[in-house]
Amino acid sequence: MKEQKRLRLLFVLLFTTIIICLGLIAIIVAMSLSLSQWKQEGKNLKDKTYVLQAEIDNLKPNYTPKQESIVRVVVGNPEISKVIKKKPVLGGNWGVWSEKNIKFLTDDRLLILYDDGHIMGAMIIKIQNLQNMKTWQVIWNTLL
Repeated sequence: MKEQKRLRLLFVLLFTTIIICLGLIAIIVAMSLSLSQWKQEGKNLKDKTYVLQAEIDNLKPNYTPKQESIVRVVVGNPEISKVIKKKPVLGGNWGVWSEKNIKFLTDDRLLILYDDGHIMGAMIIKIQNLQNMKTWQVIWNTLL
């Protein structure tokens, strides 16, 4: 009789353990499926982000022909440092390295962001003769 009770108790414990293990396995499988689904959604969002960033990078303002020529003269031109009266730090040279650093306020007035690789500055200039930077009038200038 004691042997039967012991076997019955062992059977109940073994059965309960198996049921609990199956439940835990089901939870683990469900969580794994959910995690892989979240990973896939994350990958899809990351891909969409790259596509949107590429589209943003390709956006260009609609410049007038005059503005196009101003952008061509200003961007990458080492002569811009002659217009900037402040001294660059650590022996660098001022420059405007991207057309994104130029904002047209009017047809002949521009906000320009410039840097020397260490420090950044901003200025508003009025362009009188595009080909002669000496005629450009600096209205406002500051280091950022």
